[in-house]
Amino acid sequence: DYNLIEQNPHRSYMEIWNLSIQRQLTPSLSMTVGYVGSHGVHQVNRSEENNEVQPIAKTQYGILWPIPGTGSIPNSALGQVVGEWWGGSSAYDALQVQMTKRMSHGVSVGGSYTWSKSIDTGSSSTLTDNFTNTLANLHPYYSFVNRSVSDFDVPQSLVVNYVWDLPSTKRGGALVSHIVGGWEVGGIISMRSGLPFTPLIGGDPLGMKGAAPTDFPSFSGASGCN
Repeated sequence: DYNLIEQNPHRSYMEIWNLSIQRQLTPSLSMTVGYVGSHGVHQVNRSEENNEVQPIAKTQYGILWPIPGTGSIPNSALGQVVGEWWGGSSAYDALQVQMTKRMSHGVSVGGSYTWSKSIDTGSSSTLTDNFTNTLANLHPYYSFVNRSVSDFDVPQSLVVNYVWDLPSTKRGGALVSHIVGGWEVGGIISMRSGLPFTPLIGGDPLGMKGAAPTDFPSFSGASGCN
């Protein structure tokens, strides 16, 4: 195996920004609304195979390979060539809402909701199996082919918490009051949407002749396939 690493890569960096507004709606109810965003530039991406049949054209429908079986790999004297390059990018945007309500009888309830989207050209860097849904072989030819929601993208998340200060008693003296008083019961309820996945076609239908061939099914606009 061989490693192909980009020489003198551009400096990678991350831009992060946020804005939040908090409002006391009532004496016992407060609300916070915020936006969080980030943008990653020159992020490292990794491919498990670069010595494979290359695409021959970029079309409006995607990239086009030679007829399966007719293409040839760039260097027949080499085996698998693993590559790392700093051409990746990432973007994250999120709306965050948080509310806290203090109720009677020592009960308080809080909740937070996040609606977000994370997009990148590769969610792993030095390893391709950081996530179980990660693609082992990203195509280094055109970055738009790899651009999609991140492997760790969770579009919606809701967390609700509650606390109840248990009532204390003055009966039995100071010792009993000290032992029985000061207790509270609480809990957290968490719900979130699932992680994304990518359907793949097994084998080597494109005739890439590499160690980690990758091909995806196409959308069909035919009648009944909407």
